[in-house]
Amino acid sequence: SDLLQFTDISQKTSAKPAATDLPTRKPEQREKISQKTPLEIIEDALKDIVVLRKKGASEKYSPVFKEMLATFFQLRQGNVLVFASSKQSQNESVYALVEASAEELMKIPLDKCSATQLGHYLAYLILKPEITHTHKSSQPKPNSSHRETLEIIEDGLNDIVVLRKKGASKYFSPVFKEMLASLFQLRRGNALVFSSGAKSKDTQNESVYALV
Repeated sequence: SDLLQFTDISQKTSAKPAATDLPTRKPEQREKISQKTPLEIIEDALKDIVVLRKKGASEKYSPVFKEMLATFFQLRQGNVLVFASSKQSQNESVYALVEASAEELMKIPLDKCSATQLGHYLAYLILKPEITHTHKSSQPKPNSSHRETLEIIEDGLNDIVVLRKKGASKYFSPVFKEMLASLFQLRRGNALVFSSGAKSKDTQNESVYALV
């Protein structure tokens, strides 16, 4: 099964959501929406950055890759493998680092990496089963996709609503937008939100089941 899926929950809350800016779709339309694995998300991102050179693509995907590294592999700092040559770094393949020789690679701090380097390294960790990291499992698995997706959302809501971390909303907003776009092809239209307003008690609910 495709990675990063959401499941239907039968229990409903009494609060009534209102519409704002993402498209309303019929059930049969939602079923046809393609869902992507992490590798497919990385492939699309590298294509936008390296091949199509879309304006703002690097800024858009950098926080997405960082959050995936943090969630899947518990990597928020430290050194990562990148190409020693800047020319080699402009490679759109998710297999770029996997197929490279040790002589072609070097290590730099994670916070100094470009979006392309982050994408390469993230793909490298996913594709290399022998890589040792600190995540609970040895590598992201399709069966744990739902849990991993919700973990990203839970972390975001906890930082924004509960801990009220400075800059958390700005950090997670592009992450959530990219997840909506990659998983459900939603980039514009109407979205369901609580009718009581952005600052209401209902909206300031850290639960991932709030709207459900």
